[in-house]
Amino acid sequence: MRLIRRGSRAEWAFVRAGGFVLHVLLRLLGWTTRKRYVGADELLERFERDERVIMAFWHGRMIMMPFAYRGRRACVMNSQHRDGELISRALRPFGVEVVRGSSTRGWVGGMKGLLAAYRRGCDLVVVPDGPRGPRCRAKSGVIQLARVTAAPVYPVSYGASRGVRLKSWDGLLIPLPFARVTYVVDEPIRVPRDVSADEMERLRAALERRLNRASTRADVAAGIALPQVAEYSAPVSGPKPAGDGDLKGKKTKGEEAMGRFIAVMLIAATCTLVGVSPTLAGKKSKASAPDPVEEAKSNADRADQLAKTFADFCMTWMDKLRAREKYNVEHIEWQPDGAGVVGEYVGYDTDHVNTVSHTDKKEVPIGKLVYKELKLKLTGKSEADALAQKPEIIEQTEVTELFRYDRGIWVY
Repeated sequence: MRLIRRGSRAEWAFVRAGGFVLHVLLRLLGWTTRKRYVGADELLERFERDERVIMAFWHGRMIMMPFAYRGRRACVMNSQHRDGELISRALRPFGVEVVRGSSTRGWVGGMKGLLAAYRRGCDLVVVPDGPRGPRCRAKSGVIQLARVTAAPVYPVSYGASRGVRLKSWDGLLIPLPFARVTYVVDEPIRVPRDVSADEMERLRAALERRLNRASTRADVAAGIALPQVAEYSAPVSGPKPAGDGDLKGKKTKGEEAMGRFIAVMLIAATCTLVGVSPTLAGKKSKASAPDPVEEAKSNADRADQLAKTFADFCMTWMDKLRAREKYNVEHIEWQPDGAGVVGEYVGYDTDHVNTVSHTDKKEVPIGKLVYKELKLKLTGKSEADALAQKPEIIEQTEVTELFRYDRGIWVY
């Protein structure tokens, strides 16, 4: 049976208190995490010029959304359930308006609310796989919004050097206090007003790929192991949550997730402050090992050691990217192309350049890695035939990654 009856004064008090607690926890995360932005120059310039945009996040990467937004006013659609009201109250102090609705309930009213907010001058924030998934599978609503408003859609994600990933349908990633959070903004998607149905589907799939790519790059930047990164590199349908069918006498998904969120945040903060987090312990053990760079007797020896350690680090980094490319090939979404098939995937050039600057002991060493990210296409009579062909490069982007040497290891 329910402990709090819907519509009662107890429920109203719970919503008010819960919204306040969530807001405080979010503020604590904002104050205690270090943030870095990759590929965000164009988006930030639009914010400065007060040009409206649509920002798209996966549901599992929404917790840090308020800190990625740098515009004046934003509006997001939220569910009509009680957990939706909790989240709404937590977001309002950040200057984020909330309209009620979702793809499963009140969708038309929610879309009208978003369009009205856009006309009032708000940027829009959307969650293409919300509110119930499937995980990392984009719905077409955001493309329809972009068609009506003519606003560009920016796929945004984040990764955290230390965090907790819940075993919920969306794999919600909650950074730990004092973690380094890297936001990645991928290429925007622009939708013409006279777009056809086939083109709408192509753009929806493109948004899905770019959100997955942004999540992958953010996770790699955070140093997350490849098996964890792989969850976000291709569309994944998560397991059906308990209680998704008959909800009578059970907690709703939102209530369950909200309870887990509050509990995890409090536990995570405590573990971090007392130093018992397994991830933190791992970082400390690496730092405590003898550091050949710090043992160098001269600046010349120090520079040589830094160059050697960074070159080894870059080789490991590129190995991870090659493994990521192999994974991307195995998960190509093949499309019919005349009598054959065609598929696209993201790969990486094997050549790279790495340099180290600020090698003096009084300065923090900075390493720069430059490589090319490739968009590749395979065509053939069948999937096997296409995979046997040499891929065609249809787009290439030069990527520059910057690292600093901290306590014996190279980090973002």
